[in-house]
Amino acid sequence: MKTLTCSAALLAAALLAACGESGGTPAQASPGVLTVSLAAPVAGDRALVIAITGPGQVSEVQPAVPGYTAFARTQGTGARVAVMGAIAAGPVLRITVPDVRQAKQYQAAVVDAADGGNTARASMAAYSLTVSR
Repeated sequence: MKTLTCSAALLAAALLAACGESGGTPAQASPGVLTVSLAAPVAGDRALVIAITGPGQVSEVQPAVPGYTAFARTQGTGARVAVMGAIAAGPVLRITVPDVRQAKQYQAAVVDAADGGNTARASMAAYSLTVSR
């Protein structure tokens, strides 16, 4: 019986040692800024409405390029942002999130677009956004 108790104690100690210092302790969140980029705008775009969703709250939204103006409404883990300016391919917005390590879980989509004459685009199929660190 003494051998069984000793073996169980050694097994328990080995399992605890295998866990290491981080065993069971969640990693600390890494708050920071993510960039929302546009792959290919339609020529003449002057305004976009972008919907952003993700695992954490978007706490701050700023235009990524001088010359762009952004107006945002954040609610929970989502945001809806109007971006105005001479829209071009590349970075459009910078968003502050609670954990940049979850960047791949954030999604952004153009839900509305207009040209310089304030004429709405008929389709959003041509627009592609990415969210990255």
